Amino acid sequence: MNAPALDRLQSAAQTILPDWVAVAVSDPREASLPLLPAEEEAAITMVPKRRREFATGRACARRAMGDLGLDALPVPMGPDRAPIWPKGVRGSISHCESACIAAVTLGDALLGIDVEPYRPLKDDLIDLICTDAERSSISAALSVVPAVAARVIFCAKEAVYKAQYPITKQIINFNDLAVFSASPGIQFMAEFNRRVGQFPAGYRLGGSLFIDANFVLTGVVFPPKLPLRHS
Repeated sequence: MNAPALDRLQSAAQTILPDWVAVAVSDPREASLPLLPAEEEAAITMVPKRRREFATGRACARRAMGDLGLDALPVPMGPDRAPIWPKGVRGSISHCESACIAAVTLGDALLGIDVEPYRPLKDDLIDLICTDAERSSISAALSVVPAVAARVIFCAKEAVYKAQYPITKQIINFNDLAVFSASPGIQFMAEFNRRVGQFPAGYRLGGSLFIDANFVLTGVVFPPKLPLRHS
């Protein structure tokens, strides 16, 4: 991926996320900085491609932490494969074949990001990810074909999953969420179809998105101590 495309991705992430969230972007196909000792154990059995992605994600996370004035701290992987962030830090890491992104903040805010290539989702996956109603809503709002709308919905649900997991510790399926347009061009709304931890069925969570010719990017940030909102 050329540098201008990654620069646009970083700029987009900084636009759709609050200014108190630090962001770093890199290409996972390039050589990355070495892992820190606490991160090495998780990477021992990884194939070279997965190791590069893992190392690039951790390097991006440390760059973002540096922008917050933190030392280059390790981000190990837990038994559930989720990142273990330093005390007082929240973050999210995502990668696709040509981009890796990490977003980091201080405090208790919940944070989830996801990046995907801008291309239609495979036909055999679409019905597993979303409904006709979801695709119609996103397709109309973004003026994209339904298969690309399905990619956007997948990306949005991944971001919501990453945001909720640190406090619920629950794995959720794609059909546990419904994603639809909230404001043309940038916003989406995700609604829980069943109770997940402290989030009841009907709870709605707003997120932001960016699309261009290369990427779909979604971001979700919310403080966990606010009163739960129902539809």
